[in-house]
Amino acid sequence: MEPHGGQPVAEAGAPLGKAPVVVIMVHGRNAGPANILDLVPRLGRPGLTYLAPAAAGRTWYPLSFMAEIEKNEPGLSSALAMLESLVARVESAGVPRSRIVLLGFSQGACLTSEFAVRHASRFGALVIFTGGLIGPPGTTWNYSGDFAGTPILMGSGDPDSHVPVSRVHESAAVFARMGATVTKKIYPGRGHYVGEDEIEMATALIDQVVASAAQPAIGAATAPSPLVAYQWPQCRVLSGAGAVSQIPAELELTGLRRPLIVTTPGRSDVVDRIASPLGERLAGRLTSAAQHVPAETVTAALAEVDRLKPDCTIAIGGGSAIGLAKAVAINRSLPIVAVPTTYAGSEMTSIYGITEHGEKRTGRDPRAAPRIVIYDAELTMSLPAEESAASGMNAIAHAVEAMYAVNASPLAVAAGAEALRILTTALPQVVANPADLAARALAQRGAHAAGFALETGIMGLHHRICHVLGGTFGMPHARTHATLLPHVVAFNAPAAPAAMAQIAAALGTTDAVAGLRALNAKLGLTSPLTALGFKASDIGRAAELVVTGNYPNPRAVTADDVRGILAAAL
Repeated sequence: MEPHGGQPVAEAGAPLGKAPVVVIMVHGRNAGPANILDLVPRLGRPGLTYLAPAAAGRTWYPLSFMAEIEKNEPGLSSALAMLESLVARVESAGVPRSRIVLLGFSQGACLTSEFAVRHASRFGALVIFTGGLIGPPGTTWNYSGDFAGTPILMGSGDPDSHVPVSRVHESAAVFARMGATVTKKIYPGRGHYVGEDEIEMATALIDQVVASAAQPAIGAATAPSPLVAYQWPQCRVLSGAGAVSQIPAELELTGLRRPLIVTTPGRSDVVDRIASPLGERLAGRLTSAAQHVPAETVTAALAEVDRLKPDCTIAIGGGSAIGLAKAVAINRSLPIVAVPTTYAGSEMTSIYGITEHGEKRTGRDPRAAPRIVIYDAELTMSLPAEESAASGMNAIAHAVEAMYAVNASPLAVAAGAEALRILTTALPQVVANPADLAARALAQRGAHAAGFALETGIMGLHHRICHVLGGTFGMPHARTHATLLPHVVAFNAPAAPAAMAQIAAALGTTDAVAGLRALNAKLGLTSPLTALGFKASDIGRAAELVVTGNYPNPRAVTADDVRGILAAAL
């Protein structure tokens, strides 16, 4: 008998097979697909595929999930078979299990938990909103299988009228024993519902799955990566081999007709590749972008914009090119198509910076956030190993500061940790073999996550020092980040012990500062500040500039503190 056989499956978002990730959503008792699909707008990722099966009679099994198994039959077995069939349908549409997210609430969360443990493998993620494994008290779950690092989020109130918190803890232990990475959030005194904190963490998990879908893992360096497109809250992202060839089509989709290329001198190979298909639509080329975005460069660029009258910019390069495009955007409201060829991640933020009269001024403006971001690892192949490493450490600095920011959210912490895990793998691979295309693609993915983390957080002391050293003393941006980061993290560590533990874990070590220093050494980034052009006699002036103005940081900072940090980094 199959009570749930032939029941409908409601769909939302993109059609099956047209999105990089599929979220299977399982409703609770006395509910239906429409109820669980109400979470889709709260998750804020409309471009994914959402499938919500319906239970016969609005319940998956008749009794409590902690009743004897036999008393919940045949409903339980039928519901498990239904989920197995639905997962197989998704896989047959070309979406592997590693890009399937299983999400359930209440009775649906219990069913999801039980299905997953009986079919343990590398899913994209599991989101268990108030639920746990099925069975009476004293049940021992001895299923075989390996979740292979599948991230699992479990959230529940304490006490909850339907799910004892002890069962949540028991289930989490089983998942962890079977190789899952489990995050538990218990909310004292909360009712039987899904809170916004849980939604934020679930969205972060889903974003990780989307980012993972965008690039292959390191392995076959010559294998082309699939082209993947997806929508973030502020921009559309295209990633994969040949993604740059999609620029004309993307401009058509967004109604942009007359782009202006913005880049640094000496990038004619990449620029020609992008400019050629645009033909007469191209308004022109602006090749004056410079490090730290000097104000005089911005003024000249705005004059060219007024003369050429483009309706958007295509920024090709690293922070210099994207930074100049951002400066143009906040002055002329021109949308940006960002084509990063380094690993800093600034393309994912609305943060801009302009240097004037020896001081770098930074800010946030929604107009500075690129509308389209193109990741094509082939465009990074000419970036030398040392510059690749330094650029990647700049991204790591973004992730680290987002994780201990005074406004750090679960989303920022999750994205930052993902960036650290990816970049600590990818960057040594790039340095060891600069021709490894898959490693470079992975580094782009890490930079993407780091930039997203920074966008949701607030920059602290590390970025403040780097902006002063860059804007006032003309020091190289990425290498300065690499040199200073362990010193600033050591200063902030006593004020942010939880964040330091998370940073260390993401780096694969037990100490955040030691992990950053070891990574710098592995990447050959051991130059002191003096080797980058900073002098001991500059310390006093730099310290006074750093403490001028207000900026948040986990630990209060004095000029003497900054002098100590700079002296240690000489």
